[in-house]
Amino acid sequence: MLLNRIIINNFRSIENLTIECGRGINVFAGVNGAGKSTVLHAILINLSWLKARMRGTSARGMMIDFSDIRHGAVSSSVTTIADEACWQIARVAPARKSEVKSELGMLGKYAAGMMERYYESGGRTNLPMIVAYSVNRSLVDIPARVQKKHELDAPALYAADIDGGMRLRAFYEWFREREDIENEIKNENRDLNLEDSQLRAVRNAIAIAMPGYTDLHVRRRKPAGFELKKDGRSFRVNQLSDGEKCYLTLIGDIARRLAVCNPALENPLEGEGVILIDELELHLHPAWQSGAIDIFRRVFPNCQFFISTHSPHIVQNLQLEGNDTLSVLENGKLLPVSASYGESIEQLYYRVFNMKTLLPAPVQNTLDDIWGRLANGEADSDGLRNAIEKLRQYLSPGNIEFARIRMQIAKIRKENRQ
Repeated sequence: MLLNRIIINNFRSIENLTIECGRGINVFAGVNGAGKSTVLHAILINLSWLKARMRGTSARGMMIDFSDIRHGAVSSSVTTIADEACWQIARVAPARKSEVKSELGMLGKYAAGMMERYYESGGRTNLPMIVAYSVNRSLVDIPARVQKKHELDAPALYAADIDGGMRLRAFYEWFREREDIENEIKNENRDLNLEDSQLRAVRNAIAIAMPGYTDLHVRRRKPAGFELKKDGRSFRVNQLSDGEKCYLTLIGDIARRLAVCNPALENPLEGEGVILIDELELHLHPAWQSGAIDIFRRVFPNCQFFISTHSPHIVQNLQLEGNDTLSVLENGKLLPVSASYGESIEQLYYRVFNMKTLLPAPVQNTLDDIWGRLANGEADSDGLRNAIEKLRQYLSPGNIEFARIRMQIAKIRKENRQ
C-alpha cells in the first residue's frame, strides 16, 4: 500500500493542507517552525492506525492530542487516501461539538483481508512495511548478547512501536538471533555456503548503500560483539563513527523490516513500504547526504519515503519529473517553489531554504555598506575607504570581492572624468 494524498485540517500550525504524494521520495523543506515535522507527525498518526488494524480489528493507533488541535479550532483531522483504502482520524476540542469524526471502516476491511490471507498462507503472504524514524533516533549501544526473542515475523513488527528510531538497537538484536538460525541451518545441512534469505537482504542493502562495508556478523569469541569489514579491514561496529553507525543501522533496519514483511519475494528489498524519516541528514557527512536519495531509489525501489530536511544536498538529488516531490513549507502552508535535479547548492539555499546570504553577517553587512556607497557614486570618500579597510579584517587580500570593488571604483572614476 502506498499513499496518494494526505489532507490535514487544523493540526498544530496547519489550518488546511493537501499533499499530493509521489510514489518515490517525498521531501519537506523549510525553515524551523515551517511545519515539516508537523506534516510527518500527522502522517505518522494515520499510519499508526493502519499498523494497529493489521494487529486486530479493535486495536488502536495514536490519537490526535487535544494540544495538537489548532488554536481556536473546533476539531482537527488527518485524512489519508491510499491505493487500497482511505481513512480519517479526527479529534474534537474539549467542550466543543463537531460533526467531524474518525472514519476507519474501509481501513479495517483492508487490514482484516490482508491478515486473513497472511495466516491462510502460513505466513507466506507479503504485507506492507510501515516505519518512522524520528529525530530522537539514536544508537546508544550495540548489544553483544540477546536475552529475549525479537520481531521475526510481520505480526511481531506490527505489534512493535511504529517509531523504529527509538529502538535501533532492535536491529542488532534481530540480526544476532537470525544469524543463530542461519548457523543452525548450515550445521544441519553441513553446508557453510547456505545463507538465510532475510540476512542476505540486509547484507545486500548495506553493500550497495555503503561500498566497502561488508561481512556484518556476530563475533562469539571474547570480546563478543558485532564486527564488519571496512575496506578489507576488520572493525568492531562500536568502533565506527556515530555517522557510520547510524547510517549503517538505518539501512539495515529498513532492509530487515522489508525482509520480514515480504517472505514470498525472492528479493525482499523490492517489497512495498512507507517510511518516514525526520531530518534525514542527522549525523551524515554532506557526501552521504548527497548520495542518500539515490541509494534509497536503488536499494528500496518500491518504497515510498516521506522525509523532512534542512539539507540542500538532499533536495539537489530529487527527480521531480519522476516519482519524487518537494514541498516547501512556510507557516504551515505550501510555497510555489520547485527545484531542478542537480541544481547548485548555493541556488537551493536561496530559493528553497530562504537564505538571504551564505556569508557571515558582519561580512555581508560590510559588503552591503560598500556596494550601497558605490551605488551612490562614491569612489574616494572616507566612508568607502573605512568600509573597505573593515572588509580587509574579514577577507583575505585575494578574495574576489576586492577585485569586483576595484573594478566598480575604476568605472565610477572614469564616469566622473567624462
